[in-house]
Amino acid sequence: MWENVNRENEYFISSDLDYWASINLPATESGALSANSMPIIARTRDALRILYRMNLPPTPLIFSPRAPRIRVPVLGRLLASAIGIFCLCLLTIAALLVPNASGLGTHTALGLPRCAFQQAWGIPCPSCGMTTSWAWFARGNFAASVWIQPMGALLALVACTVFWASFYIAVTGRAAHYLLRYLPGGYIILAFFLLAVLAWVWKIEIQAYHLDGWR
Repeated sequence: MWENVNRENEYFISSDLDYWASINLPATESGALSANSMPIIARTRDALRILYRMNLPPTPLIFSPRAPRIRVPVLGRLLASAIGIFCLCLLTIAALLVPNASGLGTHTALGLPRCAFQQAWGIPCPSCGMTTSWAWFARGNFAASVWIQPMGALLALVACTVFWASFYIAVTGRAAHYLLRYLPGGYIILAFFLLAVLAWVWKIEIQAYHLDGWR
């Protein structure tokens, strides 16, 4: 009987004494399996047969070493601080501006001229309404920000994210920006470009139907 079991399981049963001792199976001094180890082998064989019938192969043992922590040098932390301060300044200026009720032209409060593209062609340019959208976003009126210029609302959200990420890097020294390596950069750039085009089309449409602005 035991000879038949050994023959059926010869693909995973070894007669080496050290091998059986390493997995705590009883073996004789000659290296052969003892009768006490046969039930263990039989149960293992039955378990493998069940897995085979279920088409579920045994999961291999995977070892994933812990990645070393990367520290940002002092110069990198200063650069992160500068980027964070820049984003904070943009958001602060947007909060100080009064959004134009017409949906564009808020930037004229900064001494900038009106949009030459719109004056020449009669339609808003791709950046028209950005400042107004940022002004609404900085006030917490996200619905108005998205309505006026969706791309402006998205860029304002990116500025907030960059500010907090830069602040985290500057304070802790941890390279949180390394997470960007796992993002598909090409697809993200393409998505931003498509969103910018769609936001421009949206701005043209709401102006054409006199739906621009937020009151």
